[in-house]
Amino acid sequence: MVEVILMQSALMFLFMAIGFLLYKTKKITEQGSKTIANILVYAVLPAVIVKSFCKAPTAENMSALGISALLGLGALLISIIVSRLFFSDAPLDEFASAFSNVGFFGIPLIQATPLGNDGVFYIATIVALVNVGQWTYGVMRLTQKSVKETFSPVKLLTSPFIIATLVGLLLFFTGIGDMLYQIDITKKVVFGVIDGLSVVNTPLAMMIIGVYLAQTDLKTLFTTKATYTVSMVRLIVIPLVVLLVFWLVPHSLEPIKTAVFIAISCPVGSNVAVYAELHGKDYSHAVKTVTSSSIFSIITMPLLIMLAGLIF
Repeated sequence: MVEVILMQSALMFLFMAIGFLLYKTKKITEQGSKTIANILVYAVLPAVIVKSFCKAPTAENMSALGISALLGLGALLISIIVSRLFFSDAPLDEFASAFSNVGFFGIPLIQATPLGNDGVFYIATIVALVNVGQWTYGVMRLTQKSVKETFSPVKLLTSPFIIATLVGLLLFFTGIGDMLYQIDITKKVVFGVIDGLSVVNTPLAMMIIGVYLAQTDLKTLFTTKATYTVSMVRLIVIPLVVLLVFWLVPHSLEPIKTAVFIAISCPVGSNVAVYAELHGKDYSHAVKTVTSSSIFSIITMPLLIMLAGLIF
């Protein structure tokens, strides 16, 4: 597992470097990166999520889904609480450290491990929970307004990740997803499209982060104390607290615990930059938290996964 994480981290870094160079050489513009991000958000990641739910609705799978959702919710609540303790006076940093990059970083990373699509199945609900948390609590803290002023049920329900999760749950509990996978023509055509979209998930997601990095003043990226603090809380403090709590969870649930732990150990979610720009906050600082934590995660994540393997 650790060897796979190391190799995947190296690949991710190289894809980031490609995105960085393409932006610096003006082969990708800022508008172009937003277009690629839309392809990821509205087509690629939803396809990966839907595919992960196309399993037989057995008692074992239903139990795994329920347990992973509970563990994911617990891990997310820990992230929020720890972030609030460290950054109660810095809402943007609190938002950044509370929500990990499960979609762009966690899913491709887990796909590459021996957990594969089973791992994505375990964290699919976390992707939805993170998005709900960002839309509600995250925006409330970022804008210093009440939930009523910031929460929009319509926007939440039309979020591509939420739609993909709801469609996936429908396919799973009705057994339709598994049935379609057993039919030769739908397996080749429908799942051929889904598989094709899934393949580009990692390179596109990492190239976008590389573009974010290219838009950052590298001189200030590693000289700003706040970015180090956010990275430390997001990449070290929160995972270690979650690891301690998960140590109490039965050993028989190791695959689920590992998948959820990888998801919660990911760097700062790229959505912090989107929300910062949307609500008139410091976009530049938000991008720095995303890029710096993504770079540091190449070191922290393999070490954390190794530690988790010893403890779990």
